[in-house]
Amino acid sequence: MGKVVTIEFNTEESAQIFYDWSTRQDHIFGDPVVKSVELDWHTPHELYEHRYHLYRALVFSGIYRFKSWRSRLHHDETMFEDSFIVGINLVTGISSKRNDITYHLPLSWWESFDGITTYDKAPEYDGASPEEGLRRLEAFVDANKEPNRMYGGDRFA
Repeated sequence: MGKVVTIEFNTEESAQIFYDWSTRQDHIFGDPVVKSVELDWHTPHELYEHRYHLYRALVFSGIYRFKSWRSRLHHDETMFEDSFIVGINLVTGISSKRNDITYHLPLSWWESFDGITTYDKAPEYDGASPEEGLRRLEAFVDANKEPNRMYGGDRFA
């Protein structure tokens, strides 16, 4: 087996472009330049598959199914090739401000999100960076760490 190399990219999109390019079978002499790319114990493909499933689990958990949406178009009517966008509004506390966490997913996952609101166009992008998305997700988790009093506290302990 060849040497495993860790590669860091500036964006998920550039990582996906590199991964798609490196695994094509039509490189010089028909051999790919890179046999595989592994990030610690997983390939990028495995990590994306896990991300898709975890995000789907969050979207369909409890009341968040009713706060989630999907669209085949961004607000400006563009979209990445063979992709769609899914958002979940993780409003915490008494604020009514949108607090969306969004991900682009392969169009092949569209039917996996049947049952949530479908928009012709996604809500307008609020400019949140990937780091801001992580902060929103962390704040959501922190706000929901307390035992669920509606079900009698530590029901599943």
